[in-house]
Amino acid sequence: MEVLLKRQVAAVTARQTRYVEHRRNWASLGAVVLIVVLVFPLLWLLALPGAWWSWTLFAALLVMSLIMCGIGFYQTFNPNEPPAPEGDEAGG
Repeated sequence: MEVLLKRQVAAVTARQTRYVEHRRNWASLGAVVLIVVLVFPLLWLLALPGAWWSWTLFAALLVMSLIMCGIGFYQTFNPNEPPAPEGDEAGG
């Protein structure tokens, strides 16, 4: 019973610690901003000629940048965190 109680307390403590720390990876958000700042003018310039090749490049660049921005937002709000430490099973 004591071991079970220790495990439950350790799990609750680890969960509350993660909630309090609530980490964000702000560098990934900075990368998203950089992608938007660099890609938007290129998309604008590709839309101006109106030729088939410019629209093809426009679509490819738009899809690639949206995927990269999606990954960046995901990494910002769901950073890779080390797993929570397991409770001490050696104790009594």
